[in-house]
Amino acid sequence: MNNIKLKILNFKCNDEDYLINKAIYGDKQSFSELIKKHKGYLYRTAYSYVKNEDYALEILQECTYRALLNIGKLKNSNYFKTWITRIIINCSIDFINKDSKVVQFNDEVVTNYEEAYLEEKLDLYNAMIC
Repeated sequence: MNNIKLKILNFKCNDEDYLINKAIYGDKQSFSELIKKHKGYLYRTAYSYVKNEDYALEILQECTYRALLNIGKLKNSNYFKTWITRIIINCSIDFINKDSKVVQFNDEVVTNYEEAYLEEKLDLYNAMIC
């Protein structure tokens, strides 16, 4: 009799709906197991947007954080994968938009600017002395 109860308990712990429902009600261990189960899929989705392994990992981390904060808002456990997919896509788009606002400087341009600035400053100094 005890073996039957143990098998039923083991079955419930492996059932994704059961894990999702536990996560919705605040069980962080269940949430962690869900993320581990889907992390490959989520990573590939993020990578398909940014084409960079480090950025994809950063996006995955942000997705996990946002999902943890909002798992309680998930109404139907059947839509977990759709819900988390939308979060990873939004995180990827946010990352791309944030990254496009950052201007990358070429070291050569900065060095040339500094040299020109120093020459101009020396010219002004020499003009003031004379």
